[in-house]
Amino acid sequence: GKAEIVTDGDDIAIIAVGNTVYSALTAAEMLRDDGISACVINARFIKPLDEGLVVSLAERRRRIVTVEENVLAGGFGSAILECIAKAGLNDVQVRRIGIDDHFLEHGAQSILRKKYGLDAEGIYRTCKDCIAPCPSFR
Repeated sequence: GKAEIVTDGDDIAIIAVGNTVYSALTAAEMLRDDGISACVINARFIKPLDEGLVVSLAERRRRIVTVEENVLAGGFGSAILECIAKAGLNDVQVRRIGIDDHFLEHGAQSILRKKYGLDAEGIYRTCKDCIAPCPSFR
């Protein structure tokens, strides 16, 4: 399947799956207020991965944040990392937002999304952390 570019931006790419796309869009607006241009991608399909788009994003932006309501180990973000490595793009920063491989307590989705950084604020903070080392954004 093909992913969908929801908003375009040059500084960082946020690749989100499912309901996390909405939080990613809000985070992109928050980043825009800070002068950071974020591209938001709705992955739409986990498999088959849209490898062409992933490689294009990695080549152009060099910073990618993946967002998934899933365990990180062996998840969507891992597939993105493998795709980028296969393309030989070793200087791309990739940050994955998801759930570590441990027991997940039950509760309100909004509370759990906030706890695991899957809400707009968590995505925003992860993107800011990813960009922080770049002198042009200090």
